[in-house]
Amino acid sequence: MTGSDAGGITKVGRFWENYDLLFKAHILYNCIGVIIRAESLSSYYMFQIHKDCIIPHRRSLIRVKESSLDVDEKGLIKNLKIAPGLYIVGWNTDDKVPLQKQIDGWFDCKITASGSSVAVYINGIIVFEDKEFLQIPTGKIGFRNDGPEKAIVKDIKVITKQSF
Repeated sequence: MTGSDAGGITKVGRFWENYDLLFKAHILYNCIGVIIRAESLSSYYMFQIHKDCIIPHRRSLIRVKESSLDVDEKGLIKNLKIAPGLYIVGWNTDDKVPLQKQIDGWFDCKITASGSSVAVYINGIIVFEDKEFLQIPTGKIGFRNDGPEKAIVKDIKVITKQSF
């Protein structure tokens, strides 16, 4: 899924709660965005996996606090904010989580969603874990790349688990 700020999600999986998402990926440029617990293209979690770090994201409605328009040195709009009090779809990001070993070439990825807990594994090694991260209770999976991001994925599997 390239050239898409929102990304793409599966048609099935609306009620997936506890699951492992497994796939192989190759980052061609910059990173790959991996979507989990997607309610819609406006509400989900994404892990932006770079060769040297992971950046957790949450896509959701954000309340606009002020109205302004920022323009860069070329006269292009770089930050447009609309009327205060309205909501727009936007990104909330957490701090970068550095990887101990840089990704090179194809890699195996597993993301485990279980209740409010999430864990990300690269080549079998846990690289991110947060037991209170997921607040959306169920949802689909997907991928996202936009702008200068490009990656290939293959061998995608979702293994659902029973809730206890």
